[in-house]
Amino acid sequence: MATRRQTGQNGIVQGAILFVAAECRGMAKIGGLGDVVRDLAATYRMMGQDVSVIMPLYGILECQAEQMAEYAVSFAGKSWNTGLLKTTLPDGVPVWLVSQPDWFDGTYRTVYVDSSRLGHGPFEDDATRFAFFSAAVAEIVKSNEGFSSVRVLHCHDWHTGPLLTLLAHEKRYTELRSRLKTVFTIHNLDYQGSRPWQGMEGGRPGSFGSWFPALCGSLLNSGKAELYADPNNPSCYDPMRAAIRLADMVTTVSPTYAREITMPDEPESNFVGGRGLESDLGTLAAAGRLPGILNGIDYSQHDPKQLEVPYDADMDGWRQKRILGRERFVDGIPGWVRALAEKHGPRFANRERILDAVAHFEPLLWKNRALFVAVTRTVAQKFGILFSGMKDGRTLLEHILDRPLALIVLGTGELDGWLDSLMQRPNALFLNLFDAAAATRLYGAGDVFLMPSDFEPCGISQLISMRYGCLPLVHDIGGLHDTVAHGETGFIYGGGSLHAQQKTLLSLVDDVIWLRENRSGRWAEMQEKAMRTRFAWPTQAERYLQLYASITKQGADPSA
Repeated sequence: MATRRQTGQNGIVQGAILFVAAECRGMAKIGGLGDVVRDLAATYRMMGQDVSVIMPLYGILECQAEQMAEYAVSFAGKSWNTGLLKTTLPDGVPVWLVSQPDWFDGTYRTVYVDSSRLGHGPFEDDATRFAFFSAAVAEIVKSNEGFSSVRVLHCHDWHTGPLLTLLAHEKRYTELRSRLKTVFTIHNLDYQGSRPWQGMEGGRPGSFGSWFPALCGSLLNSGKAELYADPNNPSCYDPMRAAIRLADMVTTVSPTYAREITMPDEPESNFVGGRGLESDLGTLAAAGRLPGILNGIDYSQHDPKQLEVPYDADMDGWRQKRILGRERFVDGIPGWVRALAEKHGPRFANRERILDAVAHFEPLLWKNRALFVAVTRTVAQKFGILFSGMKDGRTLLEHILDRPLALIVLGTGELDGWLDSLMQRPNALFLNLFDAAAATRLYGAGDVFLMPSDFEPCGISQLISMRYGCLPLVHDIGGLHDTVAHGETGFIYGGGSLHAQQKTLLSLVDDVIWLRENRSGRWAEMQEKAMRTRFAWPTQAERYLQLYASITKQGADPSA
């Protein structure tokens, strides 16, 4: 990676940028983290910046990569033979892959591991795997001449907390730390990866002390361990908290979320704030070191002109074209589901149940109703309110499905069992899988994109849905507040308690259905404005470059 002069509007950054992340779309992606890493890196590449990504080589990856080097990585009391491979994404972004089969293949071949299914403790497996990844990255960047030009290390989410801890406190990395500036981006504060400071679980390396024995002893003896301890359980190391305290600059992915996480959680009002880290984050915010920079999307990847029936706001007759595409989609739902079942086989978790449901599909019922769609991780954060009980004992979702609407949900997660019960309704379908092309079909056909998150750091789905004229219906929090304009590009509900949120959401569903059926001109105006709205990466990338430039001019060491 050749050293290159990098210019932002507010200054100059010398050297290359290295993204350290668990995900990158095109290689391995579970959520928005993978989209951000890929799109931001690609944007830098387009802008002429020297940028690359380093991530684990998971067993599930299928790519052509060149073996570049091997290292002996000290971790958990032994030396691990570790490979470094390199591949290049179609947009020119170099991706470095850390290869170690014991940690990223076999039982551990997926991006994330469900420790409970292995009979292990919370985060035990992933925290250990990413602690190893951190140790490998530190050794690679220190030892490989190809990384000598790196000046900004941009670390993403809790998975990289051990890396920042090693750089700050392991003596062998003192010189490396002196030439690097670090940025840490919080993508979701709900996941922190906490593990005990000391102890072994059944002989497995599941604690900070088992990963880095000497460093653990040093931190505990010096009293510095308390700086990185889980505030809810001081006997545990919190990688998220460590990264927040040690990075030169901490960012998160929307301005409103940056404010929300400086406040404590309030369960009585159904408000999710700092998850125990609000004091640390408030201190950063007061010092001007917690900017919220909105995510963007790659509009070349999300283009309604590429659909089977193409349309866009700048095309004559776009509204009729969109309606035609929607009607064709509804007519073809049974065949679409069968094709997905054949394509994914057993990976389509509820395929037999949904195949049975579409065998009795009634297209006329669906055509005459507003089509609500959701593409989501089916977890409590995203959909919990829908399964909350109303005063009559029925769930909010049951009340919503009593309305004259149809609903399709595409996704996987902990609420799969609840959502599978949707198939009892003639106006609802749940596809228990993720398929990018299927998601695009839903964005292009849906009238309303349902996104009732309890909290949302930024959210990307609502940005994509707007591009396709599928108007988002969202909770007034985090990045949803920053991106959706009520009555202009979508619909927003709020409320100071769970009951109030249930009530306002249900009322808003009624209002949305009425508006679509009775004010078609107004509805089309909103769709057009939504399609024309842009949250493009170049603008957001420039803000990050300004941050890089600002910290490379500073000499403060946050570990001091």
